[in-house]
Amino acid sequence: MRTAISILCAAMLAACAIHQPPADHTSRFQAETDRVRAEFEFPGMTAAYVLEDGTIGTAASGLADIEANVPMTDNTRMLSASIGKSFVGALCIALAIEGRLALDESVSQWIGTFDWFRRLPNHESITLRHLLTHSAGIPDHVHMNTFAEAFSKAWQETGNPFPPERLVEFILDEPTLLPAGHGWAYSDTVYILAGLIIEAVTERPCFDQIQERFLVRLGLLDTSSADHRDLDRLAPGYMLPDNLFSIPCMG
Repeated sequence: MRTAISILCAAMLAACAIHQPPADHTSRFQAETDRVRAEFEFPGMTAAYVLEDGTIGTAASGLADIEANVPMTDNTRMLSASIGKSFVGALCIALAIEGRLALDESVSQWIGTFDWFRRLPNHESITLRHLLTHSAGIPDHVHMNTFAEAFSKAWQETGNPFPPERLVEFILDEPTLLPAGHGWAYSDTVYILAGLIIEAVTERPCFDQIQERFLVRLGLLDTSSADHRDLDRLAPGYMLPDNLFSIPCMG
């Protein structure tokens, strides 16, 4: 959904010893970043490299916010999209190691009491491992016309018009994509379900646990959950005029 692209790896930057790159590396890398942004017509982008000796170099090009004329910097934050699934998966594995859940048990024992559970495709045979490996056969709500239509009408509402269970509703009663465990079909919805399982087991918000277990301990101070509208130093991002969700484009 975004044309502003970041290939800055916060975890890598946090883990490496920092050395200043030579001036020629810096200028060449900046020039290449500018060239790529111009070629692909991104509003703005950031990039980084790490050499074998731990040398780190960064570059920023273009604008983070076209309307406000805010330049892109190597300190600009961007939405990381599905990278967040890695944290959800890691939290599930941590809870499994602690014996609080099991990856190969039926998900019914954690979310089976929800009134919509029996309308979930493959509900009788799904395990948590199926959810985490995209082998549950559950459709992806993001690519459904019903979700796109609802999102185009509600995206400007205050608060969160699409809490987890509301997102799950879009795939209820839909045909299964494949028998659980017998193939692969990418789905954002399965990680919504994984998050609901985490919260059912721990009785705590999933985002809070990711923050405590991973982000704080790894020093990922610029990484946070996108669970509210005002995110400091965030590039807003831009969509094509014919985007699926009918969001008006500016700039």
